[in-house]
Amino acid sequence: MQQKTALLESEVYKDSIRKFSIDTTRTDSFQYIPALVIKNTTYRSYNYLTVNQGAKDGIVPGIGVVTTSGIVGRVIEVAQEYSLVQSALNVDFRVSLTALNPKTEEKIGSIGFYNWEGKRTDRAKLTFIPETVALDTGYVVVTAGNSTIFPPGYTVGSILSIRSDQSDGFYDLEMELETDFNQLRYVYLIKPNNKTILDKLEEDYPTE
Repeated sequence: MQQKTALLESEVYKDSIRKFSIDTTRTDSFQYIPALVIKNTTYRSYNYLTVNQGAKDGIVPGIGVVTTSGIVGRVIEVAQEYSLVQSALNVDFRVSLTALNPKTEEKIGSIGFYNWEGKRTDRAKLTFIPETVALDTGYVVVTAGNSTIFPPGYTVGSILSIRSDQSDGFYDLEMELETDFNQLRYVYLIKPNNKTILDKLEEDYPTE
């Protein structure tokens, strides 16, 4: 069993590096733990998954969950053998994102946020990108890596439509999600090796 787990971790690690341009200076800080999806909802405003890895496997709340296609969500509650995951198809799910030109792989130099509006399972919004930023449909949306939840550069989707909103100075950006949430079977939990240390450093400081 340990050999099988190690093999799966190795394969998803290599696949992620190859497909999603993860910042290789930070990948040694993360472990990729394979898990089976036990339960998954997609038709509600607040969707969740249950996976078969828990506290006995070293899982803690706050770590990211992905497939080899894109992000899935984050762990919010842990039992001994199972974990509850807040799906990216949840109106409360947030993660900082950026975008890059698929031809040059150059980032746009601005950070926005993920927003799912509770409708289609293959669509979400990228918010708070200023209209002064140059971008186009087809740009790849990736994680910004501003936290220990996801490594930087992990694929989320691609920009499908761009509209200007003159009232606030930000684009109205719709993206097509890479993850097929209706077909989730296997996922990977991304555990930062140094999460406990980082959380300890931040815990005595206000966040609001």
